[in-house]
Amino acid sequence: MATDDTRQGGPEQQSPARTVVLGLTGSIGMGKSTVAAMFREEGVPVWDADAVRSRREPLALLDIPLLFETGGRAPGQAARHHGADAVAVVSAPAGLQRTRVLARPGMTEAKLEAILGRQVPDAEKRALADFVLDTSVGLEATRAQVAELVARLRGRPTRADATGSG
Repeated sequence: MATDDTRQGGPEQQSPARTVVLGLTGSIGMGKSTVAAMFREEGVPVWDADAVRSRREPLALLDIPLLFETGGRAPGQAARHHGADAVAVVSAPAGLQRTRVLARPGMTEAKLEAILGRQVPDAEKRALADFVLDTSVGLEATRAQVAELVARLRGRPTRADATGSG
């Protein structure tokens, strides 16, 4: 089951004219691509920053009003910092993460350690997230977590609803 720390408040009926923006994050090997595909299966449009980056475009724009004013690494503020209404982190135990990553072609322990050294630790991401999706439970259980979260968020008010803007 997706965990919700309820920082954003309970779900309420949402105006159909509003779009809830959910930020999806997680460290290497946690299952972000798999979970993003599950959101697509639920009919949720997904913008994949890695796919855009892999096209090697010289410039991409993410329009984030009040980027500096909204903070970002305090509980409950990570979503607003990135223009999202909420953030879900994809997580799994470190041993499973390591197994997944080292199974990738060309990956080594040294490369993995270098990557992990540049990333915010999983525990910190979990603490900052509004929702945690545990991918250690298998595909079907993860898919059920995603479906449950989608159902909840389709009725959730957006940040614009809370501020009266938008």
